[in-house]
Amino acid sequence: MASGKKIVDKCINCSGNFRRFSSSHVNKKEPYKGNMICYKTSEHKIYDQILVTDEYQEIINGDYSHSTYDYTLWDGETYRTTAGSMYFCSGKCEKEFGSDCARANVRRLGGTLVRFNKGDRRAS
Repeated sequence: MASGKKIVDKCINCSGNFRRFSSSHVNKKEPYKGNMICYKTSEHKIYDQILVTDEYQEIINGDYSHSTYDYTLWDGETYRTTAGSMYFCSGKCEKEFGSDCARANVRRLGGTLVRFNKGDRRAS
């Protein structure tokens, strides 16, 4: 899996978005206060549990105890892909692009994604 800054805005094969390279944090005692982009946030309120023993044993919620927070952090510029390069959103798109180029007798030169036909004078 490759991760880094994306070279193009969208996948050149399917025009799909790249996946963000992020990290998830669960059951933290305080909400995030840093400079990274925080999304998928949730707060869970924890209550003291009281065991009531009468003819039926049941647990009821008592007073509020504390809160825990879940969130996902992203630095705003790093993406990840399962493809070998940052031009494609997945390995599937990378293979489809290669197969389509082979079927159309189109080749790729150097590190650029410029397509030249085999008979084109620029391709030699």
